[in-house]
Amino acid sequence: MKKKLKILDKPDNFRKIHKTPVPLFGGVFVFFIILVTIFFDIFFNEYQSMGNRETVALLVGALFFFILGLYDDVFFLKPTAKLYFSLFFTIIIIHIDSNLIVSSLSFSFLENEIALSNFSKIFSILCFLIFINALNMFDGLNGQCTLYSLFLALIFSIFSNLNIYLVSLVIILGFFLFINIQGKSFLGDSGSYLLGFILSFFIIRTYNIEMNLSTDLIFLLMYLPGFDLIRLFTIRLINNKNPFSADKNHIHHIYLKKFNETQTLFIIQLLSFIPFFMTFYIENFLIIILFAIMLYSLPIYYINKK
Repeated sequence: MKKKLKILDKPDNFRKIHKTPVPLFGGVFVFFIILVTIFFDIFFNEYQSMGNRETVALLVGALFFFILGLYDDVFFLKPTAKLYFSLFFTIIIIHIDSNLIVSSLSFSFLENEIALSNFSKIFSILCFLIFINALNMFDGLNGQCTLYSLFLALIFSIFSNLNIYLVSLVIILGFFLFINIQGKSFLGDSGSYLLGFILSFFIIRTYNIEMNLSTDLIFLLMYLPGFDLIRLFTIRLINNKNPFSADKNHIHHIYLKKFNETQTLFIIQLLSFIPFFMTFYIENFLIIILFAIMLYSLPIYYINKK
């Protein structure tokens, strides 16, 4: 069925690492389990996890970004078209659920919150777009995006009351990780866009409602895909290229110059969460953020220099 639908990731002998066509059905797995969880929450849990508008926002957003990614997997969409569609969908979603609008920034090292005022909607839209695109660009090595999302879901289950959703996400990601690492199926854009939206939704909702997360803690959990997106965009713009153009300059491509795929996967996952675990031992977040910047930058500089 996958071959008939032509939902395959074909090798291009340039940027892609795999050698044979691989089905892109990860998004279908994730979308199905989220759909089942939403309906279970509605009919059997009596909205104990989320309210009506939140549930509608999650369902509509998941459907939007799944279809957008799936269409791109099958027919290919220009990066600018995907950005415009993502922007349009995000605007709709935050208007459905105002809990997804970040009105202020709370830092652990500041006494007072920073009010965003009229900039709150724009900032919230940027949060969604940046993380969705960062996670999409992070998906270039078997298991990399899936494993990162799995760890992120596990960590946020500590801070959130959305356990039914996070447990479902952990189960399906754990199952798909096994398939993904074996190279039997990839996430595809349908999977990475969907995961990017779902994780953004949970993170922003937890930040706004649970109020037990600081902005700097979220930054530390998402710093590596975010830094890689900023670095890639900057280099491409300096070279007069489209910031969304494909190349072999992603973090996994750089580490593959020195390590094999398994080692690269392990190292990148380790780098992703070292700063977060440092928060249990070091109270000064500014020191940890500085360390995170060096942790990302120095190995890339060293490998490229060689």
